[in-house]
Amino acid sequence: MLPAARAWERVYGWWPKKVVKRAKAVDECDLCRKPIWGTEQVTFLKSEVIADWREDGVLDADPVRPLRVPETNPDVTGWLACAPCAARLFSRLYRLGRQDRE
Repeated sequence: MLPAARAWERVYGWWPKKVVKRAKAVDECDLCRKPIWGTEQVTFLKSEVIADWREDGVLDADPVRPLRVPETNPDVTGWLACAPCAARLFSRLYRLGRQDRE
């Protein structure tokens, strides 16, 4: 939070009605616990894919949250990844793929 905003809250304890309040987080990233907002793009990573990436060294640590079972497809288990975590994983995959070709 910006220092000016923090100071405003300390002095007044409220925000004017014209100020748009930030929406509450809808969920959390299972890899880093970053809040996921309603319009943010997420990636669902299957548990088999995560296991393969752990073996190949793409993913260096286990997810910080337990497995999820989606309501739409209860046969699949996995984790949600926020956009920064997904980008980090996909860039590691890309770099590993380039090393295999060289």
